[in-house]
Amino acid sequence: GVNGVMVEFLGGAGVAAHQQRSDTGIDQETCDTAAADRWYFGASSTEVDSVSVLWLVNPFPADASVDIGASTSDGFRTPGALSGVVVPGRSARAVSLGESIERRDRFSVDVETREGSGPVIAALTQIHTGATRQDGSATRRGLDLIGGRSTTSNEWVFADGVGGSGYRDEVVMYNPSDEDVTAELWIIPAGVEGDLRPDPFVVEIPGRRLASVVVSDESRVPPDGVRWMAVRADGDGVVADRVSTVLEGGGDGTAATRPELTRGLSGSVASRWSATTWWFPGVGYVSPDTAVVTIANPSAESIAVADVFVHSDGAATPVAECVEIPPMASFALDISGSITPTGSVRVSSETPVVAEVRTTDESVADQAILSGIPAVEGRVVVELDPVGG
Repeated sequence: GVNGVMVEFLGGAGVAAHQQRSDTGIDQETCDTAAADRWYFGASSTEVDSVSVLWLVNPFPADASVDIGASTSDGFRTPGALSGVVVPGRSARAVSLGESIERRDRFSVDVETREGSGPVIAALTQIHTGATRQDGSATRRGLDLIGGRSTTSNEWVFADGVGGSGYRDEVVMYNPSDEDVTAELWIIPAGVEGDLRPDPFVVEIPGRRLASVVVSDESRVPPDGVRWMAVRADGDGVVADRVSTVLEGGGDGTAATRPELTRGLSGSVASRWSATTWWFPGVGYVSPDTAVVTIANPSAESIAVADVFVHSDGAATPVAECVEIPPMASFALDISGSITPTGSVRVSSETPVVAEVRTTDESVADQAILSGIPAVEGRVVVELDPVGG
């Protein structure tokens, strides 16, 4: 059956995450702290090699009625089978999107509860099975667990980003409003400053539509190395997701530069927060082979000074201390030798930063990009005006 889980901490605050594992791959996502009337997922696929499942949890006594819409290249629609989906009180439901949205390589998902219906919690599982595609392109294989976003934002940040042979990196921006918006995607390569950085990608996104930039295909972006990415949008803002796919073997043996895998899938939702503390619970459960912490400093003025700790069995072990990250720069730290099977990760900084963790599991040939939980104290909405100069 389908089950939802609620975690309650007694006597103090805590952080929690949920994980999915199969022979196709492994991924983890932080737990949501509140239900909402609307959820957005920027990047999903129901191609021949793909399975997309939407999970709906109703933690309240009354039934909830939900409409599930899809933004595709043809426009926005709510298929009949996805209209008025009932989630009984105190229950969970799995909805296979491929049964109603067939053979779409990329689409966005919009979940909205009906008027008078209570809020729900939503998450999405994306699986690429490794089946041969009709166009003969490289097969994709991996599992991605995606947490939804209940709000749009005018500014988003992806702290982690890499390039390299056989590595495909795509950023998807979804505009759920009825009004058109203009969005900019900024790529900030490590070690590249000022005017030498690539010009932003500017896209016009009509109401209820999505736009996609395959960063790895763009000649203005350095093909290798570490980078962080920022999205800026006008109007009511957008939701920004990233899908990274290992299509063939590669890597230089340095986990922080390029995952050394033959195949793998990972996705992440961008952060609209920067914070002085980030928590990544249960990293050790998803990183039997490698784990990399990436920290981006979105400030154009101040140097960020950060510490990285591994928490395990009630003790905090420093992995890196007083790491200086220049303005508008990022830092990737390989903690593979420090993470324990039960280890969690904490990033602390004197000034607000954005952090992510990337892991690999060779046994299932998959990678995962883990979103962190920003501590409420020291958390601010990220400001990216300096990115545009």
